[in-house]
Order: sequence, then structure tokens, then C-alpha cells
Amino acid sequence: MRKVTPLASCALFFLFGTEPVLAGLDVGDPAPPLKIDQWIQGGPFSLEDGRGKSVYVVEFWATWCGPCRVSIPHLTEIQRKYKDRGVVVIGISDEPAATVKPFVAKMGGKFGYAVACDAERQTTKAYREAAGIGGIPHAFIVGKDGKIAWHAHPLDKLEQVLDAVLAGTFDAKAAKEKRDQVSKLRTRLQESTESQNWDDALAVVEELNKVDPDAGRYHFERLHYQVMKKDQAAAMVSAEAFLKAATDPMMLNDCAWGMLTDAAYGEPYYPLALRIAQKAYELTKGQDWSILDTYARAKFQTGSVAEAAKLQEHAIALAEKEGAGGALDELRKTLSTYRSAAQK
Repeated sequence: MRKVTPLASCALFFLFGTEPVLAGLDVGDPAPPLKIDQWIQGGPFSLEDGRGKSVYVVEFWATWCGPCRVSIPHLTEIQRKYKDRGVVVIGISDEPAATVKPFVAKMGGKFGYAVACDAERQTTKAYREAAGIGGIPHAFIVGKDGKIAWHAHPLDKLEQVLDAVLAGTFDAKAAKEKRDQVSKLRTRLQESTESQNWDDALAVVEELNKVDPDAGRYHFERLHYQVMKKDQAAAMVSAEAFLKAATDPMMLNDCAWGMLTDAAYGEPYYPLALRIAQKAYELTKGQDWSILDTYARAKFQTGSVAEAAKLQEHAIALAEKEGAGGALDELRKTLSTYRSAAQK
């Protein structure tokens, strides 16, 4: 369902929700077997049967998860590009087959890799929970040796890591050390956030960018904490830098939504929010209902009421097609607000 939390929560989702923490299952450990209730598309696959021949990308997702939907085209392209090199992509949901099967069917060719249901959550517990991962989407790479080579958000350098794994040049030990360092910094950042020590939070953001550079994420985090510090001039500069650097539609979407709904921002940020939402809209070619919902709100809050209503209508049509369930009530209520405003 569409997130309606302010940016403080949205940022924490991005910053901490899918970050690895120090836990049981880790890089270098034998990959647990896949215990699947039902294969919806492709499969069945056995990691043991593929040892020495295949590299697996095991991704955990759900039909209700907006960031998961953003990852689907990327994973489809990964499967297409690396199929002849022995890479097998498997998307695993812990939802029942009755929920997953129609969703995949509606996606048609856009869902170009194997899909499985883990309704009893055996595989989810063996991988995601054992690794201490609270959020989705989250992907694990299993090497030809049957061991966990890497795990992170599927949009976080997955292709780069796959190239190295296939070439035999991936340094799992160095990757683990780097991730552990990032995890410790994330813990410190969370503590700074909870204590509202914004100067320390900004200092940690700088350290994180040195350890694990990512221009979009860096400017997103700087923007967030500068707003919390009430440094509008600096925040505006970071927002412009974020708009230029960011390429992740869902991160753009969450940033725009926060600007439009979090009281810490307000009207001075609405024009920037519109531009950020427009970039997310263009990157997804207007085919993601949650991004359309944000773009419509940005139009509405910058005075383009009629355009907002049209965009919201499109969002509802896409959400109905995808079977978005409970989110539709909220989308329709918002459309009613836009239509009422347009008649005044």
C-alpha cells in the first residue's frame, strides 16, 4: 500500500529498512536450500543441482511493496542479460499463491524471471530473517560454490557485483568488511536521529559517503537532515543536487512525497517536489500508480488542480489493473478532493 508517512519515516525506511545488520546468515556461509510451497513461473530450481554451473539471485519481494515493483524491470533485464552466463533470478514472496499468481499474470512479459511462493515462510526465515533483514526488496547472490556471495537491495550495485562474481574477481571478504562498517555507521546515524543530534547525523552521512559512495543517496540524506536542522538554504542546495544525481524512481518518489506531506518542509519546497516527482514519473514512463499519485499531489499543491485530477485518474486505472486492493480507497478519496477543488 502507498506510504503516507512523513519524510522522517520514509527516510528511515531508505536508510535503515533494508540495510544488512550483523546477524546469523552472512557472506561466505552456505546458502540454505530453497523450500518453496509453489512455483508460479519458471522452476523448480535446486541450488544443489546448480552447484558448479549456476549463479542464483534470490530476491524477496511482495505484491504490495512499491519498491519491489520498481525492482521488477531491473531484475527482468538482469535475467535477460545474464541468462547465457548461467544466472538464474528467482523472486520469492511469502504471500499465498492466490495473491501472487494473478499479480504475475497481469504483469505479463514484464515479469521475466522465476517466481515462487513461500507461504509457510521457510525460505524467508532461512534467508532474510536469518540475515537480520527487516525490509524488502532484498536480494542474495548465491555463487557457483553454493555460498552466499553478497546480499543487499536489488538496485544497490547488483549488476556490478554479478559481473565480478562471474569473472571470479569478487572479493567477498572485503565486501563483508565494508558492509559491516556501513552497518555500524547506520546504527550511529539512527542513534543521532533518535536523539535529534542533526550535526552528528550530517557528519555520519559524510562518513558513509566516503565508505560507500552513492550520489543520489548522499544528497537525499543530506537534504533530510538539513531540513530537520531547519537549515533551509543548505537543504535547497542539497535538493537540487539530489534531483540531478538520483536515478532511483522510488527514492525520488519518497523524497517528493515527504516534501509535500511533512510539516517540516512546507510551501517553499513544493516547486522542487514537483520537479522531483516529475523525474520519477518520467523514469517510470507514467506506469507506476504510486508515483503518479505523488506527481498528482505535487501538481495539486502547486496550483495545477485539473492536471492533478487527470493524473490521479490514471493512477487509479493502473492500481485497478494491478489489483492494488486497499490503496484504491485512498486514491479515489484523493481524486474526489481534486475534483471538488477544480469545480470551485
